[in-house]
Formats: sequence, C-alpha cells, structure tokens
Amino acid sequence: MQQFKSKDYVTILLVITNIAVYIFCTIQGNVLYNMGSLSVVDIIDRRDYYRILTSLFLHANPQHIWGNMIFLAALGDMLERSIGHGRFFAIYMLAGIGGNLLSMGHELATGQFCSTIGASGAVFGLIGALLLLICKNNGTYGQISFRRMIFAIVYLFYSGTQSETTNNMAHLGGFITGFAVMAVFYCITRRRYKRIRQLWERCKGETE
Repeated sequence: MQQFKSKDYVTILLVITNIAVYIFCTIQGNVLYNMGSLSVVDIIDRRDYYRILTSLFLHANPQHIWGNMIFLAALGDMLERSIGHGRFFAIYMLAGIGGNLLSMGHELATGQFCSTIGASGAVFGLIGALLLLICKNNGTYGQISFRRMIFAIVYLFYSGTQSETTNNMAHLGGFITGFAVMAVFYCITRRRYKRIRQLWERCKGETE
C-alpha cells in the first residue's frame, strides 16, 4: 500500500472509518449488517433510505475491505491533493450513491433482490474520475497512461464478472458517476480559470 501523505486528510479519514466499522461489526456480529446493508426491499417497504449511504461503509470479510482500502489509498494519494479535499470527498460519496442507485434499479428491473455491502462503487468512481483527468491531460496522469488505465479498467470489470457475489452494477454505476462528476468539476474549474484570465488581461490592458 502506498504511504499516505500528510495532506490526504479525506483519504485517511475514509480508510480509518471503514476499518473501524469493520472491526466493530466483527465484534458485535450482524447488527450493523442487518441495519445498514443495501436492501431494496427494506428501502421501499420500510423507507430505510439511509441504507444507500451506510452500505458503503460495510464489508463482508478481510479480503473485501483490504482490497477496497488498497485501491482507496492508492487513488486517494493520486487524486485528493490534485482536485481538493472537498471535491475528492464529493466524488467518492456521490459515486458510491450512484452505484447503489444503479444496483437498485437493476434489481427492480430483473426482480432478483439481495442485500449488498461495500465501498467498491465509490472506489470505481475514483477510477472514473482518474480516467477523466487522463483524457484531459493529453492521455497521461503522472506515470499512468491512457492505455494502461483502459487495460486496468477492463481487467477490473472482467474480474468482477467472475464472481457471483460481486455487485457489478454498483461498480458500473460508481464508475459512470465518478467520471461525470469529475467532468462537471473540470468544466467549472476551466470556466473559472477563463474568467480570471480575462480579468487579468483586462487589468493588464488598462495599465498599459
């Protein structure tokens, strides 16, 4: 796992929170799993809308949380200081919610219901955000090229299809949401930069 930098505040907080929740669940049993997992039936019948959020912080076993936290740490190290703490947190949470919503829609469409947990939808959202940055940065971001990124994404999605317990719809929904939210942030930043540049040119012209 990559070492956290001192400025990766949100990444550190998210990793600590996920690990703390997992330890608590290990000690207390299935209490939080029963109350917080993503269950379409409970969300619709009992209006437990909070499950769309709480399920993001629950993990089934050590391998599950270890895999998600490794990716969260690595992606956080690359993204958080570049795009800002607030935007990083927003992408993570919105991607997780977006992934869960697509998963719910798929279950309602197919009539196959199950309870799911995990932060992988949010993590895939960070992957989507990173892909957008690579596309807008001439096909590279740090040491990651567009080709390598596409290969990694295809491999991750393919790996998900090999397991019956993997919520691939949550992965897809998170990825799409992360890419879209990052695109919105990019457009906002570019527009703001353009306005600042225009203002600078105007002030420069007045002083000459």
